[in-house]
Amino acid sequence: MQPEDRLNRPESNRPDYSRRPVMIDGGYSRPSARISEVRRPAPAAPLPPPVTPPAQISQPTPTVPPPPSSAPPQPTITEPNNHVDIPAPPHGFKPPARKPKRRLLKILGIAMLLIILIGSLVAIFIWQSNLNNPDKVFGRFLKKNFETTGLKKYTTNGKDTQDLGLDLNSLKNPIVYDKEKITVNGSQYKIVGYGSASRGIVSYVELPAAAKSPQSKALLNAQTIVRDNRNLPATAPEFLVQASDPRYAIIGPVIFGNFSQNISKDLLKSIKSANIYKYNSKEVKSQKINGKKILVYSIKPNFSELVILNQYAASTMGFPPLELTGAVNQLNQYKNATFRFYIATGTDRLAKLEIIDGNRIVTTTYSDYNKAQTPIEPQTKVMWQNYFTPNNQMLAESAASQPAKVLDEARKAHLATIKSYLKTYYGQIGSYPALAQMNNPVWISTNLFGFDPELLRDPLSPGIMLSDSPKANVLAYSTVAETPNKTCDNTPANGCAHYKLTVTLSNGQQYSVTDP
Repeated sequence: MQPEDRLNRPESNRPDYSRRPVMIDGGYSRPSARISEVRRPAPAAPLPPPVTPPAQISQPTPTVPPPPSSAPPQPTITEPNNHVDIPAPPHGFKPPARKPKRRLLKILGIAMLLIILIGSLVAIFIWQSNLNNPDKVFGRFLKKNFETTGLKKYTTNGKDTQDLGLDLNSLKNPIVYDKEKITVNGSQYKIVGYGSASRGIVSYVELPAAAKSPQSKALLNAQTIVRDNRNLPATAPEFLVQASDPRYAIIGPVIFGNFSQNISKDLLKSIKSANIYKYNSKEVKSQKINGKKILVYSIKPNFSELVILNQYAASTMGFPPLELTGAVNQLNQYKNATFRFYIATGTDRLAKLEIIDGNRIVTTTYSDYNKAQTPIEPQTKVMWQNYFTPNNQMLAESAASQPAKVLDEARKAHLATIKSYLKTYYGQIGSYPALAQMNNPVWISTNLFGFDPELLRDPLSPGIMLSDSPKANVLAYSTVAETPNKTCDNTPANGCAHYKLTVTLSNGQQYSVTDP
């Protein structure tokens, strides 16, 4: 039995917490000893008055004395204290001033961005100025022409067209491939040509409807060699030669080539010093073609210097001046013309060229710079000597269907061209050719450089032969000696002082030209 006075003890009225679970080291346990027998930790001592802001306030860990020997040892019980009192700073305390490092870096970053932005705007302005500056554009255009490995150009001249590709990868062996429609004495033909520095091959791919004879039809798609080993037959007509000869492609108002740096510098220097391409930069116009910005230059070239420049450029490709006479003569027909150059500002390449000569406008468009694909050289063994007679017969047969006016205009044009050659020859020799010389194709090819033998053939004649007196469908040529009552032979002792060329028109009347 318990003592009686236990009922009056205050602890007897308290609830018994000894069996309630308590948290010990993160878990719950029911200790065998009563919780009342475990001493609670002593309250923490008051903090001393703050002097400086403490970085951390540590709370002393209370210790629990070991239980009586009769009870098993108990784990230490700690009560977490998450509340931390941070004392206020002492009176008069000021935190150190914040260094303006971040602000300075920010200002420097903004300044750098402004500098970059302004520099970019200036660069864009300069680029735009150079891009649209007429003189800068024209200079870059010329320089790029001399760094060209290939191109295509399409030319329209009235009813005639030419679709030409030019391969300039090999400076000494340029290659031309050509498809063209050409009018001869009023009749139109379609021709395909291929030519290198040493060889030229042509064929008709379409003939006029009037060419009905078997001999004429046999020429259709029949390829022939009009130039072999750089030798050009004296009787080959120029319209067939130029379709298969790169000399006619490289000689022109604009020079293209895959030249060395030294040659390019010489060409550019010559163009600048001789002022070959004369234009007023203030008159250069801007327009858009197919969405591209184009600068249009109206140019009146220094033609004599342009011819010399062409001859020099061609000589670097291996063509001597005498071999270029025919091509140069083709160029000379535009010596009084005005040229319009259409140059794209984005590429500094020639997009279009217009040659304006009176009422005639010849237009050429350019494309596929450095991209042109060269076809395989056609193979044939037919030589011009076997092609010459059938070709003249076919030309005469086709012309017979043309109106008389067209034929007479062709005859008059032939006489005018012959007269210009004779004038040039007389200026060099001091005498005119004799009839025998004019009937000798070899003599003509070596003395009247670039002369087209087709000029001596009447449109309705199958042969090339001049007579000494006027006849139908035949040209007549007569001369007068320097010494009266003599027949001249164009020798130093017996020169020909005068000549007369006569053609019989369709109505039977005669039309003549004479010196000078």
